[in-house]
Amino acid sequence: MNNHRWRLSLLSSLLLLSSAAQPVIIYETGFERSEGYQSNQALIGQLGWEGLGLEGHSVEDFDDYGRTALVGFYQPLEEDGVKPNSISVWRPLRFDPLGESLPIVDFSVFFEIVPSEVGENDEFRWSAFNLNEEPLFKFNFDTFSGEISFSSDGGENFDLLGFNFQPGGFYHFAVTMNFERNLLSATLNGLVIANGLPITATDAELTLGDIDAVWVLIDPENPGDNFMLFDDYRVIASSIGSIPSIVEVIPNREEETFSLLVFGEPDRVYTLEESSNLNDWTPLSSIAAPADGIIELVTRNSMDNRPVFYRAWTP
Repeated sequence: MNNHRWRLSLLSSLLLLSSAAQPVIIYETGFERSEGYQSNQALIGQLGWEGLGLEGHSVEDFDDYGRTALVGFYQPLEEDGVKPNSISVWRPLRFDPLGESLPIVDFSVFFEIVPSEVGENDEFRWSAFNLNEEPLFKFNFDTFSGEISFSSDGGENFDLLGFNFQPGGFYHFAVTMNFERNLLSATLNGLVIANGLPITATDAELTLGDIDAVWVLIDPENPGDNFMLFDDYRVIASSIGSIPSIVEVIPNREEETFSLLVFGEPDRVYTLEESSNLNDWTPLSSIAAPADGIIELVTRNSMDNRPVFYRAWTP
């Protein structure tokens, strides 16, 4: 990924839950043979998976990954004489986070986007919808440019997030949603790529119907043979009070110092603590998160060889 932040091996960022509430599994699958998935077959129709599109999706066996799902590669078939401009697959979740008093929902998946050898390089998305089938948010991955963008306005107006992915790379993608406050954050391989963004910018109902894997064809007349593999698809929910914070480190090697970024929810007060042994914690400061939920603490002290761990928590 193209980014300006990274983690130091001698420093650790910790995610601290505000309660010990056990998460509830809404849905999870690894597309394994033991679950009943059939390889070399369409994904739609297997074990409750639904979708839009004839062809362009399947369950396959790969040497590196075992049995996994994919969208793309296979030429989509015309429907009523019209070539589709997208293929979508989803497993209905039918979940009401606020009605179930489980407002924090985590979606996670492993994926790899393989670029085209023939035809266009297309786009792939993870798109969420509510119980009324209204669009919520979308994360778009552009195979041609490697850019990642986001939309929650219900349409096709996307904003670049300032991060890139590498086609052919293997990624863990996670989105944590707070349905009580209409907020989400997202990470790619553990790095925060979105924070404090709305689940919906259109006042759509805050429920969760499904989270779709989508193949967007740039030119339906000349679709690429690119595809997105995805595996270990998981959705869980919990009653913790907020999206857990993440602490990231910004090193300054020239001055042998570092700074910290705390990613949290807007308008919450976070207490930052440090430890050398993960048992004894020393409070450093308490700061209210600004509108984007990101607290930046400039250079604190010199980096040395001692391990230092940080965490941030909110009541």
